[in-house]
Amino acid sequence: MEVTKNNFDDLLPEIIEAIDQCSFLAIDCELSGLSVTDEKDNCFETVEERYQVVRKSATQFLVVQFGLCPFFYNAEKDEFTHKAYNFYTFPRNSGHNTPNIRFLCESSSLDFLASCGFDFNKLIYEGIPYLTFTNEEKMRTGFEKRVAFLNEENSVQLTVPENLSPFMEETEERVKRLKLSHLTEITLNNLSNYQRKLIFHNIKPKYANSLYFETIVVSEEEGDDKESERSVSPTLKSDDEQPEVKDDKSETVVKKEKKSSKTKPSRRTKSRVLRVAKLSTEEQLAREAEKKKIEMDNITKNVGFSKVIRKISQSNKLVVGHNMLLDVSHTVNQFVDELPPTLAEFKVLVQATFPNLIDTKLMASSHPFREHISSTVLYDLVKRVQSDPFTLPEAKKLQTNNSVGYDLNDRKRHEAGFDAYVTGLCFLGMSQYLGVLHNPKKRRVLPDSPVVMPFLNKLFLMRMLDITYLNISGTDLTPSRSHVFHVTCPDTATGKNIQNWFGQFGPVQIWWRSETSLFVSLNDKEQSAFVIANIDSRPGYKVIPFEQYQKQQAEKKRPLLSRSPDREEKDAAPASPKTFPGSGEQQKKRPKTENKGSTQVKQLFHEPTWN
Repeated sequence: MEVTKNNFDDLLPEIIEAIDQCSFLAIDCELSGLSVTDEKDNCFETVEERYQVVRKSATQFLVVQFGLCPFFYNAEKDEFTHKAYNFYTFPRNSGHNTPNIRFLCESSSLDFLASCGFDFNKLIYEGIPYLTFTNEEKMRTGFEKRVAFLNEENSVQLTVPENLSPFMEETEERVKRLKLSHLTEITLNNLSNYQRKLIFHNIKPKYANSLYFETIVVSEEEGDDKESERSVSPTLKSDDEQPEVKDDKSETVVKKEKKSSKTKPSRRTKSRVLRVAKLSTEEQLAREAEKKKIEMDNITKNVGFSKVIRKISQSNKLVVGHNMLLDVSHTVNQFVDELPPTLAEFKVLVQATFPNLIDTKLMASSHPFREHISSTVLYDLVKRVQSDPFTLPEAKKLQTNNSVGYDLNDRKRHEAGFDAYVTGLCFLGMSQYLGVLHNPKKRRVLPDSPVVMPFLNKLFLMRMLDITYLNISGTDLTPSRSHVFHVTCPDTATGKNIQNWFGQFGPVQIWWRSETSLFVSLNDKEQSAFVIANIDSRPGYKVIPFEQYQKQQAEKKRPLLSRSPDREEKDAAPASPKTFPGSGEQQKKRPKTENKGSTQVKQLFHEPTWN
């Protein structure tokens, strides 16, 4: 089901109900770009360093489409069904304190999306707005501060410039006539910002208990198929110098314009006018309360798609993705809160947002699946789990009044909703295979089964040679890299040159970082102790152990000024859990199922990657 700002509010109750009732959720994101630089991934980064790369991407590109696919299990019928939602998301500037988002686009990513039929017009015109918790709070407190500031500022009388004295005298005379007449209000149009300011400062305080002054926004439609109505300031001319249209309750000065002989497209314009109305003190307070409610309701509306993410967070449901580190990072940064500067804080934030995550790419890359899966690309994977030794359960569309799902025959590749659906199927196919290996066999494996717990909260790391995942709820792997060396060389060097140079130490693997920089890994780790002392010296070539290379990189990043002991102590302090409105204490804890069936896990996974 395609979801835009036009139908989001209508569909939201159904989406919330689906999240509450589902067995698990699959997600996918389409992004405006992937990489901030052209640098190749460093296959020997630390997990902290990889997080910094991901953070730089997630804070500069946009999630332009979010796919959500809830899967449901009916125990009586022993069957899975699904719904699917495809959200277009786009930041909108809707008034005071609304963040004006600046973001990057990557030409290759936009070209790829366009080739897949992505509708960029729909994204910009109909994308659903969103707010992080921080931006929502800024808007609410900003409104309160703005009201308090204006109330205080308007109490100070201003000096009226000589050229505006006639205008102010005319306006005050108009206000006096309103107070003495049978009219309930007048509207003052075509005022500059400064003219309105003078009225609020110099005229409004004189009538504080009987007249209510407010600036309102008026929409007008322009075009030649109808007569256009344009408001004219009654203060610029006397009443008998211009045609008027009045009723017995209010006074509005309107000038009728004839149709234009030229054809112009119809469009709506907005203008600010000042309205003065007869209101008692009690009525003025009620009007202020009404305006505040309208403003707060507008902020709530602008929370938009973030409401869906908050509901997922509160539900504690398992969230499944494919190669989902980027998706999770972008989702948290865009819809929850800005990504923190350190990996430790990132883990706390992700755990508070998504307590239960499973990455199907990590599953497919790990024992016991890797022996049967040659390609972990999403569409290759879903095809593989449909054949022996896997069994893919059927997950039909759950048809309702509004929402529909997908079918594998649909040609919707790289539509976020469809990719989320395919990801969910991959999880079902692989998790059922775990049931086959279990002793005794499990006829049906559900998301909270102990046999899937070894994969919980571990996100696949692309192009990392000896660290396959980031452990959101635990300690990351720190393998020894004593057999790895960093080499700088002339740009004329070739892989064959390097292999011959290291040939005396046995077979090696080479990973280029640039034309003049590469890593060399020895297959025979015992030879690593002899490299520096015995390798031939070559002009323009330099070899250093990986540990020394890391220290050099750290020195480059270190600030020029020495750090104070207080700062070091502060930096060393453990990250405190971050909580958000509506997030429960249970979200900061690992799920109870984490420790279930540990003996079965050990029997099942003879070579678990995470040991």
